Amino acid sequence: MCARVIFHENEVTKEELKQAGITCKNDECELSFQAKKPILLVEIEGKKKFVEWGNRDNPESKLPKTGWARKESVEKGKWTWLQPIKVKIIANKGFEKGIWFKIKEGINGLLVTDEKKKEHVYMITEQASHYFQTMTRHDRMPSLINERL
Repeated sequence: MCARVIFHENEVTKEELKQAGITCKNDECELSFQAKKPILLVEIEGKKKFVEWGNRDNPESKLPKTGWARKESVEKGKWTWLQPIKVKIIANKGFEKGIWFKIKEGINGLLVTDEKKKEHVYMITEQASHYFQTMTRHDRMPSLINERL
């Protein structure tokens, strides 16, 4: 899958990075699903903002308790009840099982709203290519925009 991403510091303002509590190193900003409060940078209708990554820690919410959405389940309509909006997750690199890999245009994501009107984004995944599976030893990979590893 993809447990961490890196985006370039110039994607957002220094103030937005500060408000999100993100520090960058050498122009690279890293976001992780294992962070205390996992977030991703998404682009919606040309505007970028930080959104909570999935639903890891809220057992009261009806949202799926994960950070990922299988492409196959999205296509079968299993997410329809959440009225999802497809978004672009801003990422230049992804990380899975000790391996960093380059991302050209970003990752497909689903933006949903919980019962308290708070937004969450789920990273869409698909069956891993042979290359990705060999590289990371994982059978799922992120659904990349206009690209297949």
